[in-house]
Amino acid sequence: MELIAKNKTLVTVKVEVEEKHKSGLYLGSADESPSLFKVVSANAEYDIQVGDKLLVSTSPSKAKFDGTEYYFVNHDTVLAVYKD
Repeated sequence: MELIAKNKTLVTVKVEVEEKHKSGLYLGSADESPSLFKVVSANAEYDIQVGDKLLVSTSPSKAKFDGTEYYFVNHDTVLAVYKD
């Protein structure tokens, strides 16, 4: 099954953010780390492309299809595109 983005909606999956402590340990600080979403489907008329990672201002709607949880991000709520 394929989800196709319509209008200003971006179809994304959540990206887990890990923080590395000075000692080399990875800490999971879900309360403090930002929510990043990876684009899996985007409308071609916008500058955001499949594979981009996004930082958004609001909590997006979500739905589960074929065992994968998808998040539907409105293009207007994107604060930044995250580059590794």
